Amino acid sequence: MFSRIHRAVVNTVAVTRTAVRFLNVHEHHSKSLLARNEVNVQRFGVADSAEEAFAAAKKLNAKEYVVKAAVLAGGRGKGHFDTGYKGGVHVVKTPEEVRDVAGQMLKHRLITKQTPPDGVLVNHVMVAESVNIDKEAYFAIVMDRKAGGPVMIASSKGGVDIEQVAAETPQLVLTEPIDIKTGVRQEQVAKLAQGLGFSAKNVPTIVEQFNRMYKIFVSSDALQL
Repeated sequence: MFSRIHRAVVNTVAVTRTAVRFLNVHEHHSKSLLARNEVNVQRFGVADSAEEAFAAAKKLNAKEYVVKAAVLAGGRGKGHFDTGYKGGVHVVKTPEEVRDVAGQMLKHRLITKQTPPDGVLVNHVMVAESVNIDKEAYFAIVMDRKAGGPVMIASSKGGVDIEQVAAETPQLVLTEPIDIKTGVRQEQVAKLAQGLGFSAKNVPTIVEQFNRMYKIFVSSDALQL
C-alpha cells in the first residue's frame, strides 16, 4: 500500500514598500502645525459654508479679517473664479462681509497661474485676523539635492512673488546650507535675520523662530517648509 505525500510548496513573495509622502498641506494646516510648535501665526478659523465663516469671524472678534480660498495653489489673490468673481484672498471689515465673500468662493472653481485651466474647486475657506504688516520677508527651508541636505532660503523682498524675485534679482535671495548631522548653526540664522534687515533688537526673536521652524522641518520629515 502506497501512501501519497503531499508536499506544500511555499512561494516566497518579496514585498517592496515604497515610501509615500503627503506633505502638500493647506495653509490652515501649516498654521496649526506652526502654532503647536510656538511659531507665531495670526488667529484663524476654517469654514466650509458661508454661515460657518460668519461664526468664525464672530469668534475672532477682530478689527479686520482676511478670507482666503483654501486650495493648494499659489497666486490666489490674483486669481479669479469660474463665476467671474475676482480674487481668492479678500480683506474685509465685518463678519457679514466675511459671510458674503465666503459665499462667493465656496463651491466655485478658483483659477490661478498655478492651477489647471479649469481651476480648483474651493471646499473650504480660511478666515484669519488681519494684521498690520510693517515688513514683509520670505523664509523657507527646503531639501536640496545639490546641497545634499536642507537649505535655508531668505529674502527681504519676499512675499507673494518670491519666484519672480529669484528670477529677476537673484542677489536678493540668501541661502544657507544646513549640515544634517550637526543641525543649524546659530551664526547662520543670525546672518539671515540680519540680511533680512531686521533691527538688532529683533534678531534674537527671529533667530528663535527660525530654529523652531527647523525643528518642525526635521520632526515632520518635510521636503519644504
